[in-house]
Amino acid sequence: MYALRTMVFSMLLGIICGVLHSPYLAEVNAMQEEQRNAKEPLACRLVLDKAEATVGALVSAHVEISNTSPVPIEIAYVSHPFSLLDLRVVDPKGRVISKRSYATIFSTIDEGTLILNPGQVYKHTVDITATSDAQDWLSPGTYTIRAEYRYENKRYHSPEVTLKLTEK
Repeated sequence: MYALRTMVFSMLLGIICGVLHSPYLAEVNAMQEEQRNAKEPLACRLVLDKAEATVGALVSAHVEISNTSPVPIEIAYVSHPFSLLDLRVVDPKGRVISKRSYATIFSTIDEGTLILNPGQVYKHTVDITATSDAQDWLSPGTYTIRAEYRYENKRYHSPEVTLKLTEK
């Protein structure tokens, strides 16, 4: 909102003063572009070991959480750093089959803090079927999966990946 007000004010000032091409306006435009291109502090990525499998086969996968900021990030968690992870799975018919949080797979309560330095990546194996029921994975077709990591009341989404399940 601040950037929009600044832009409107700059344009009005430029029109009034006849200085639409002034160095001030160029500076404001550069600041606005910098704000648009500012990186999020975290990046989330889901990686499947293979893109195709038979129905019922185990598919290995992992999620990577990367610190893309210039400063260390401290992530407080209960049980495991991935207790803040969710997986959104869509079946071949377009239905969301995720039914529970990924945190439900962790049984112990072990509070801790994950510290990620700038550029550091935390990588851990995940069970892509953990948020849904086994019978939801019985149909052949293409499943779409996305990881979502929660940090400081914000969700960081991985790009969607697809897994094609074929008949045995």
